[in-house]
Amino acid sequence: MRKPKTGMRLVVGCGDGEVEELGAQMTADMFESEGWSVWFLGSGVPNDEILHWVGRVKPDVLCIYGTQPCGVPNIRRLIDTIREVNVCDQMQILLTGGVFNRAPGLDEEVRADLFAPNLRDAIKVVAEHPVRIPKPDLPQPGRRRKRMRKVLAHVA
Repeated sequence: MRKPKTGMRLVVGCGDGEVEELGAQMTADMFESEGWSVWFLGSGVPNDEILHWVGRVKPDVLCIYGTQPCGVPNIRRLIDTIREVNVCDQMQILLTGGVFNRAPGLDEEVRADLFAPNLRDAIKVVAEHPVRIPKPDLPQPGRRRKRMRKVLAHVA
């Protein structure tokens, strides 16, 4: 049974492939049954289209369900673009499933706000963290060493 509408809005996207799309559709259905207004984008949607929907819908949460390891750089670019453009500054980004279950801490590395290993936890995590707390801008992995080399070269 569906619960009454909460006024909360969710956009759901996923990595390429049928498995990811099925998991993302289940995520969308679960949130919808909890009373959320949900927009399901499906798999293979380019980042610029996701950015367009986020700007149009102004969701409380953007959920990206699972992905293969090769899709992680694309998710990082999407999150970075969303934060740079500041298209929806209060929106939280939730990652769930796939490679994020197999690689602890990967959600933090790509600078997502929330992580849930499964559907039940996704709803619980969002309920427990209703407000986005901005994380400080930290250098991306690998870039600090290059910058330090340049600094050391100028000092010498």
